[in-house]
Amino acid sequence: MHPPATAISRMLLATSGALFAVTGVGLQQGRHEQGLVSMLSVVFMVALFFAGVGLMLRKNNTPLAKFFSTENDEEMAQRVSIELNEVQKYESVNAAWANLEAKVLQPSFTPKEEE
Repeated sequence: MHPPATAISRMLLATSGALFAVTGVGLQQGRHEQGLVSMLSVVFMVALFFAGVGLMLRKNNTPLAKFFSTENDEEMAQRVSIELNEVQKYESVNAAWANLEAKVLQPSFTPKEEE
């Protein structure tokens, strides 16, 4: 399985390719209107944007890179295992402190016999 960043990058590049094809067909059919901004120009700009973001994401050079992981399955499994070990160590230390506090405080809560 590919990392999420690779999948998103491929999706963006494929979408931009399709939008470039739509732009080309529109130009061949003469659908480019003479105005300030035509729909064909908007489609072309969106295609450029998707292509740029897809290429930047592929090179890990975009703000989106922090949202999509680039690690493969082995790296992810290793990272999760390390994090689980840290959590288990933390929980064992907390349990040891709780036992120590219980032993220290237990004599103060036992009722004293009156003489």
